Amino acid sequence: MTSYQYQCGRASFSNNNVEYLFVGHQNSISNTTEADFKSEHKQVGVFSNLLIFVTTNSLNNSATITLRKSESDVNGTLSVTSSTTGIFEDTTNTDTVVSGDEFTIGVDGTVASSGSIEGQMTITFSPTSEQNFIVRIMQLLNVVGLRRGHIFSTWASSATQVEFKVKHPITLDKLWVNVVANAQDATTDYYTVIDDVQGNLLVSVATVTTGQFEDLSNSDDIALDQEIRFDIDAMGTGSIDSSVAMDMVSSGYTITSAKIGSTISSGQVKYTNIITSTIKIDEGETQQVFKPATFDKMETKVLTNSADYIITLTFRIDGVNGNQVNSVGAGLTGYFADTTNSDTIRDSQKKITVQLTAGTGTGTVNFSIISGRMTNKQFGRPDADQSIGSWEDEVGGTTNIYQSIDEVIPDDTDFIISEVEPSTSVYVAKINSIVDPQTGEDHVVRYRYKKDVASVTIDIIVRLKQGATTIASETKSNISTTITEGTLLLTPTEANNITDYTDLRIEITADVP
Repeated sequence: MTSYQYQCGRASFSNNNVEYLFVGHQNSISNTTEADFKSEHKQVGVFSNLLIFVTTNSLNNSATITLRKSESDVNGTLSVTSSTTGIFEDTTNTDTVVSGDEFTIGVDGTVASSGSIEGQMTITFSPTSEQNFIVRIMQLLNVVGLRRGHIFSTWASSATQVEFKVKHPITLDKLWVNVVANAQDATTDYYTVIDDVQGNLLVSVATVTTGQFEDLSNSDDIALDQEIRFDIDAMGTGSIDSSVAMDMVSSGYTITSAKIGSTISSGQVKYTNIITSTIKIDEGETQQVFKPATFDKMETKVLTNSADYIITLTFRIDGVNGNQVNSVGAGLTGYFADTTNSDTIRDSQKKITVQLTAGTGTGTVNFSIISGRMTNKQFGRPDADQSIGSWEDEVGGTTNIYQSIDEVIPDDTDFIISEVEPSTSVYVAKINSIVDPQTGEDHVVRYRYKKDVASVTIDIIVRLKQGATTIASETKSNISTTITEGTLLLTPTEANNITDYTDLRIEITADVP
């Protein structure tokens, strides 16, 4: 099952208030009116790992953060200790999602008499089948006229300020609009725009009507590097207050945020994030927490540039430069992309930022969008013995010996072992089902091995198989008596030969040549 980590935004929560966040992928704000922040989920799945990364905390008592469905608390909950910063996470509770459920995240600071918290909220959503997640397109208050929207972030009057290129093919569907107030004396239209052409998704809200409105019939397929935005046409008199969401079907996220009005000048070093909309001097104010994932295709959109020096944007993990870099030449505008490098997070609770470094000279640079792609890691591990041959577990057992090699963190106290002086001795483990990632990139088989008698030469062959078909293999000759980690990295061609991710197996052959 693929999991998506919704970045529910950075926000400040004060004492004596109960405030609410939208559950979706967006740069969020908070509000004391829960009905304005409900998001309807069309996909069946599970919420887990409610988390807040607290950067400042002056509350004189604890605050409680809870996942809520239909304006009532459910299981996901955590408590933030007074005056304490850092990461707080609920790693125990889960909540099931069925189509039509409406969710918010509630922050209760009423037991504190003074102070506030600033932090960034995330929650993990694991869809049952499709690789879908919800996109939040901000709460819109007092809208009159034509507004152009960045799909994950904010709104502007200019299309160039908010439209961006998607970093991998996506499908948008299930457009949902929640209208909480409506004084418009004409119909208001909500619709997608792709390469400056109106898309298929459309919701029309009649004059002075409130409630929830949906387009469940249409969808939009957006190809790599097509530009996308979201428009609201409220052309009558009077204003309309609403919030918008839709589903995105994809093998990963396009992660992006508008940086409207954000500039950098000669000699400055600033920090931002691919998801947050602000640029800061303090890196800690822009760090966001992520679980294992791969980030690539980082791209910067520059609107205006009067600088006679180069601007460098560098992807960072836990305050250390990563691999991805965008370089903006003197006086240049448009898109600047790193199409070669990627950055992989292999451990939980890593903090990412983007560092902006300006050279020296005259002029300034105005940024509009920073984008990228994030692909969540899936892990296939042994979940059954397909064929054990003469192999045993560490205590000589021959039943369910795969359980000695299925751990998340390597444990060398349990293992499987061949017979003495094996002769083409084969063990096959079935791998748990995973979702087709729709990419041939970053397919890796990791394993650990050794022999127990130095004087005996033993070779091993490790094969990744789909059914009876070998997808990739490698041989280790005359293996050591020291535990060694092996890495079988599939080429994109080999990975693309996998047609059924529910029928993968690991085959190990040991042999005395």
